[in-house]
Amino acid sequence: MRRSRGSGRQVRQSSHWNFPRLIHYPRQVKERREHVLAAIEHAPANDWSAQYYEGDGLGENAGIAATWQGCMGLYGANEGRIENEPSGRLSFHFQLPNGKPNEGPIGIFPETVIPVRWGKRRYLVPEDRGIDFVNAMHHGFEPRDGDWGTFLLARGDESKPVNGLPDLPSSLAALVREQPLVLRVTKVDAPQQSGRKEYPACVYRVHFELPAGETLFKGMELRETQENSYSTATVAEIEGAAAIAEIREYAACAEVKSPPQSGWSFSTGAYPPVPRR
Repeated sequence: MRRSRGSGRQVRQSSHWNFPRLIHYPRQVKERREHVLAAIEHAPANDWSAQYYEGDGLGENAGIAATWQGCMGLYGANEGRIENEPSGRLSFHFQLPNGKPNEGPIGIFPETVIPVRWGKRRYLVPEDRGIDFVNAMHHGFEPRDGDWGTFLLARGDESKPVNGLPDLPSSLAALVREQPLVLRVTKVDAPQQSGRKEYPACVYRVHFELPAGETLFKGMELRETQENSYSTATVAEIEGAAAIAEIREYAACAEVKSPPQSGWSFSTGAYPPVPRR
């Protein structure tokens, strides 16, 4: 799998995490990549073996070769074997150290993914990002019509049509909304300073009242409905007909130019399952 600037989870500039620029692929990764590409070439057309963007390749019999490319160069590379879990998930057993979020510098690659078919498309969704995939559906980022995206998609599949809903696990499929719900902020708590001195953040907790019969889920992304506004609130707590979501601004609280206010409206987004190309 290959991460590149703007694809996969948010790939930050190397100045944020102090990623070293790796000039050459590790030898074992390069060798694994050659084996994987050979396996892909002889795999059936509907097989999971493919090059994925973010991806150098996945060949179930040959293993996996993963690289992370960014605007500064090669941030990480790894290789290893693949295990088919009884649950249908794929586990990647990497041979080199795999980084952790915000720790770097080698990685960071998912270690367990859920293979998801959507029509003839093949996605690999990291096990801990299933809710993110639902959010991407709700807000129009998936199904995508180009190779850029934040989820692993087999190269070439971006041009394939989708029908209905993806074959997500039932627990995730149940979260997909067919109709959007618009909510207004009823209260905003005092902001809380977060982050580090050199990379400050300000967190606002905003309150919503839910209409009868409606519900949200933790991790759900709500987007402000005002045109040319990009504020996103992530649901953190739900209790009965009340919900609290968090808005994170990447600035010191005193420097936030447009803090959230009561009366702001946010939408859940939705994905009506109609044929798309």
